[in-house]
Amino acid sequence: MGTFAGFGPVEDPVFVMVVVIDNPKDVIWAESSAAPVFGELAQFMLDYFEVEPTKEFSAQDLANFAQKHNYLAIDEEDEDKEGAEDEKEGDKEMNREAMAREEIKTAE
Repeated sequence: MGTFAGFGPVEDPVFVMVVVIDNPKDVIWAESSAAPVFGELAQFMLDYFEVEPTKEFSAQDLANFAQKHNYLAIDEEDEDKEGAEDEKEGDKEMNREAMAREEIKTAE
């Protein structure tokens, strides 16, 4: 489930919004599913309420921000680490279940 909440504008809010994507496809984080929807709806709401920008950003400012905060670029090494951690967790869970079954057998 991808969830993203926010409000706008910061100084004098005119809306509060929560976006929930129940079954996102082909994404890991909410920033890849719910956050873009929030961004588009927030822009619509700001336009609808005729909220003027309080600060202007240049195209270079936005490019720098996008490069610095590129959370969508997950390299293969991170994916491999996550997969290995998931396998270890699964092994631990199987061991706990086996120990619990053994304790039940012993108690009988």
